[in-house]
Amino acid sequence: MAEERKDILRYALILFAITAVVAGLLAGVNLLTKETIAQNDVLAEQEALREVMPEAASFEALDAETAALYGVDAVYTAAAADGAAQGYCVKVSENGYGGVIQAVVGVDAAGHVSGVSIISHSETPGLGANIEKDSFREQYTGQGAVEVVKAGAQEGEINAVSGATISSKALTAGVNKAVEVASQLQGGAPPTPETPEGEEAGTDE
Repeated sequence: MAEERKDILRYALILFAITAVVAGLLAGVNLLTKETIAQNDVLAEQEALREVMPEAASFEALDAETAALYGVDAVYTAAAADGAAQGYCVKVSENGYGGVIQAVVGVDAAGHVSGVSIISHSETPGLGANIEKDSFREQYTGQGAVEVVKAGAQEGEINAVSGATISSKALTAGVNKAVEVASQLQGGAPPTPETPEGEEAGTDE
């Protein structure tokens, strides 16, 4: 009996040791994965900044509290090599058809959109996901705040992605918010309180 108890205790200790080692390995892998994801997110954001404001030589982030007051994820001031102000880059998040659409919007010193780069989204492939296409995003360039129409866009308007009005409007809401934030910062105005909007229901059409 004593020998059996020793065997049981030995097996229990071995099992405990194996469990502890596996748990430690999983924790280490999880930590490394989180760090890798965080690093990739930073790289993606830096790439997006350069894409939407290619003439800028440097970007300086405003503090997180300021960005939060303006209702956006992040705000960067963009400057040329000689230090001249180029405008602002604003990171925004809006609810699309399939989930959150996160993008970086460049707004030049004149208040015009210099570029839009989508960092992440979960929109429907072949429909809402087409907001990533250059042909759609380039419609914002050179404009201020815009409205979405189904076809025949004039100045101050953009054509929605066919079959993806909700996705188009979601990204546009983010772009318009970035334009507004840049305008307020340019003029030294305080943030405008956001008015809650009802969520759009229905299919992505």
